[in-house]
Amino acid sequence: MKLASTLFNEVLFFEEGFVNSIIIENQKCFYNFLKDIQAQIEGNEGCTVLSKGNIPVSFAKNAEVIDSFLSFDLNKKTLVNKIINQLEKNSLESDMFYKGGKLLGEIENYVDDLAAMFPFRLEYEKLNIISLLKAIGINVADDADSDIERIINYIELVKELEGDKLFIFVNMRSYFSDEDMIMFCKDAILHKDKILLVEGTDRKRLPTEKRLLIDEDLCEI
Repeated sequence: MKLASTLFNEVLFFEEGFVNSIIIENQKCFYNFLKDIQAQIEGNEGCTVLSKGNIPVSFAKNAEVIDSFLSFDLNKKTLVNKIINQLEKNSLESDMFYKGGKLLGEIENYVDDLAAMFPFRLEYEKLNIISLLKAIGINVADDADSDIERIINYIELVKELEGDKLFIFVNMRSYFSDEDMIMFCKDAILHKDKILLVEGTDRKRLPTEKRLLIDEDLCEI
């Protein structure tokens, strides 16, 4: 996977053993770069190109921008919906299909008995596995001891549900210590995650960091 943009000359290659970073000290370039990527994630055209095997791919399906760390939510609605859809597929397996049908029938009989106790005739929607799973509030258990671990778990969850993606973190180093970032990078390398750290301020280089620095004069270092 690689990333190129008309906003700078360097091409970013996402290779095993490293975590990529781009430090953009020029505020206008910093804003335009991230704005362009976000616009493409939302389905619009842009000047930044993400490719796999030299074939351009869409940002919408292959990248995610993460810029909020103060209340990081492992259970985003889109992921929970994908989990429910996967569980529905699992429910079609022979044994689970039989158990599910029996359970739904028992629930409907129970509701019928409750409704019979009411002085007016009641109607309700036909129950299915999807509506049952949504009703019980499916969530991924959050066992992380820290926010950095929670982000690591989130990456692996997304990869499990959506496949390999580029995760773009904005000013992440403003929130986490160098020790946390070193742990984060080691885990990303271990799991072959595609990571891009986009920072507005130059900081101490991390041991496994492969960086591009664009200064205020748009010089690439």
